[in-house]
Amino acid sequence: MKEFRPDLILSLGFGGALHEGLAAGELVRASRIIFLRGEPKDSLSPQTSDISLPEPNLTDFPGRSMSLREGCIVTLEHPMTKPEIRNILPDGIPFPVCDMETFALATTAVRSQIPFFAVRAITDTSYQEIPREVFDLIDSSGKTSYARLLISVLKKPGLVKTLIWLGLNSEKAAKSLGDLVKSVLESEAILCRE
Repeated sequence: MKEFRPDLILSLGFGGALHEGLAAGELVRASRIIFLRGEPKDSLSPQTSDISLPEPNLTDFPGRSMSLREGCIVTLEHPMTKPEIRNILPDGIPFPVCDMETFALATTAVRSQIPFFAVRAITDTSYQEIPREVFDLIDSSGKTSYARLLISVLKKPGLVKTLIWLGLNSEKAAKSLGDLVKSVLESEAILCRE
């Protein structure tokens, strides 16, 4: 941030819906970001941090033609189940979506006084729980370990059904994000020609 100061930090990614009302592939723009620290066992005394983002001027946002729900991104320090997260969150949060990275980016943007715009595409709805075994399939480089996948499926064959719906939902979410990026790039290209 010291050498290159962007006009905007745009954070796009995937997230899981924590309450009803969001379908796979829908886009949620964060107006608030909450960070949940600690392990699930610490849910009796959770540590949270909260950032409310300034209302963006969406008329200046190149992707404004896309349908975005305004909501809250809940960044987790460690994987937690949706019931564990819901037990910690205060009531009345509109369209909460969980992920594991947004809070750090938002903190950097706010400290640097750079406008921050975060959008998450829904991969798992409020009633779809990603089993902890799925998180174990990812190696330290962030790639799927096929050896771990084979072992997990042999131990728990029902995991195949979960991986199928997660794959289908992720495809919808990726398409929505792709459409948003395309909208942003097309808008920027038009602005550059003017």
